[in-house]
Amino acid sequence: MKLVLTFAWKLILALAIGGLIGLEREKKLHHIIGFRSFALTSFIGMLLTVVTNDVLAIVAGLVGVFALASLYYYYKARQAGRWGVTTAIMLPATFILGVLVGMGLYVEAALAAIAAVYLLVEKSEVHAIVERVTKNEIVDLLLFTAIAFVAYPQLPSQPSDILGVSLSWQFFWTVVVLITGISFGAFILLKYVGRKAAGLAAFLGGMVSSLAIVAVMTGKTKHGKTIAAIISSASAGSLFSDLILLGVIAFPLVVGIAPTLVAFLAAYFILTIWYSRGLKEYELHPPGRPLSLRFIVEFSVAFIAVYWLVEWTALNASAQLLFSSFAGGIVSSTSVLASIAFLYSNGQITAYAAASNVFSAVLGSLAAKIFVSGISTGKWKENLKLAGVVLVLGAIGFIANGIALG
Repeated sequence: MKLVLTFAWKLILALAIGGLIGLEREKKLHHIIGFRSFALTSFIGMLLTVVTNDVLAIVAGLVGVFALASLYYYYKARQAGRWGVTTAIMLPATFILGVLVGMGLYVEAALAAIAAVYLLVEKSEVHAIVERVTKNEIVDLLLFTAIAFVAYPQLPSQPSDILGVSLSWQFFWTVVVLITGISFGAFILLKYVGRKAAGLAAFLGGMVSSLAIVAVMTGKTKHGKTIAAIISSASAGSLFSDLILLGVIAFPLVVGIAPTLVAFLAAYFILTIWYSRGLKEYELHPPGRPLSLRFIVEFSVAFIAVYWLVEWTALNASAQLLFSSFAGGIVSSTSVLASIAFLYSNGQITAYAAASNVFSAVLGSLAAKIFVSGISTGKWKENLKLAGVVLVLGAIGFIANGIALG
C-alpha cells in the first residue's frame, strides 16, 4: 500500500510539473507542443525511472525526447518561420524533472520547475536585466566562480601557524567566498534599486561595505537626520550580512546570541524608519564594480589581521579580548564575527563570551562610521543620539542574552 501511495504521489507531482511548464508554453501560442505534451514528457521520465531504474533506459528516453524536440524545432523554423529554441530546450529539461521526481528528489524537482517557469513567464524582465549587464560584471562573475570552485579545493587541509596563531585556510577561504558572494549579490541588487529607494540602497550598500557607503552617501548632504538615516540603514545591511555569515558557519552560535543580534538589528531598523523622511530625497549609484581582485585582497588582508588579533588575544590575553574585538570592529566587524564564530565552534569561548565580543565589535563598527561621517560633514549631534539609542537597545539585548544563557 505504501508503494502504491508513493507511486501515486510521484505521478501527481510529475504531471503537475510538466503540466505547469506546458501551460505556460501553450499560453505563448505554442499549440503544437503544449500542456499535454509537457505533462506526458515529465510523466515518461518519472515512469522510466521508477519502473526500470536503469540508467541506459533513462538515457534512451532522454535521447528520444531530444529527437522530438529537434523535430519540433525543424518544423517551427522551416514551416512556421520561428527560430526560438526555448520550447525545444524545455522538452528534455521537463523529462529530466520527471526523472528527478522518479528518484524521489521532490524538492529539487519542484524548485527547478518554479525557477524554469519564472524565467519563461518573466521573459521581458529577464531580457531587460540581461541588457543592463556590463562586461565588468560578467568578468567579476567569472572571478567569483574561480574563487569559489577552483581556488578552494587547492587549499591545504591542515592549518598553518602564523606568529603563534593557527589559521585554517579552508575556513578562511569559506569566509572570503561567503562575503564576496553576499557582496556580489547585494551590488547587483543595488544597481537596480539605487535610483528607486535610497534607504534600501543604503541597506544593500551596507552589505557590500557599510563604511564606504556611509562615506559616499553622507558626502552628498549636510542634513543631520539624513546622515543618521544613512548610517543606521547601512549598519543594518552590514549586520544582516554578518548574520547570514554566522548562520552558515556557526548556526548554533546565532541561536545562542540571538537576543544580542536581534536587539542591534531592531535598533538600526527603528532608527532607519525614524530618520527615513530625509533619506528619500537622495539616491545612490553603486560605486565601482561588484567584485574585484582589490576588494578580495583588501578583505582577505583585513580578515587575516583581525583574525590573528582576536585569536592571539584569546590565547594569550583573554581578559583583553573585548578590546581586540572593538578594535577589530573598527576595521571589519565581519572579520571579528567570523573569528568569534571559529573560536566558539572550537570550544575556545562560551556563548556568553561570544555575545560580549559581538556586542563590542558592533559598537566598534558603529564608532568608525560615526567618526567618518562626522569628520566629512561636521555633523555630530544626530550621530551621537543614534549611537546612544543603539548602545541602550544593544545593551538590553545583551543583558537578556546573559539571562537566557544563565
